[in-house]
Amino acid sequence: MLNFLLLTFNKNKKNINNKVMYTLLYKEQFKYLKTTHSYHLVDPSPWPLLASLGGFMLTSGLVLYMHKFIGGWSLLVTGFSLILYVLYTWWRDVIREAVFENQHSIVVQKGLKLGMVLFIVSEIMFFFAFF
Repeated sequence: MLNFLLLTFNKNKKNINNKVMYTLLYKEQFKYLKTTHSYHLVDPSPWPLLASLGGFMLTSGLVLYMHKFIGGWSLLVTGFSLILYVLYTWWRDVIREAVFENQHSIVVQKGLKLGMVLFIVSEIMFFFAFF
């Protein structure tokens, strides 16, 4: 089927069918990754380590900048840029896992929704603890 899609795919046409065909071709490549359980086991990722490094650089740069040390501003900007880069790439990976690799089953989606609800409830409780 993959050969058929490759032969019938016309790259010269600029329409919505091109995007659909690219998606079908991409999904076809990852059919061997299907698992027998309904949970998604994530692969090792560098993003938590880079995010913590960016946060450390951001706060250290802010402290150095406030105390007028040389290089504080550049460290602050570098840390902020690293945080933005990690946010973009991490969410790109999550969207790729959900859309193209079909790894977010119904059970995983329910778990993600429950996790978000529990996070919001914990933030509300944290707020009420102070006030």
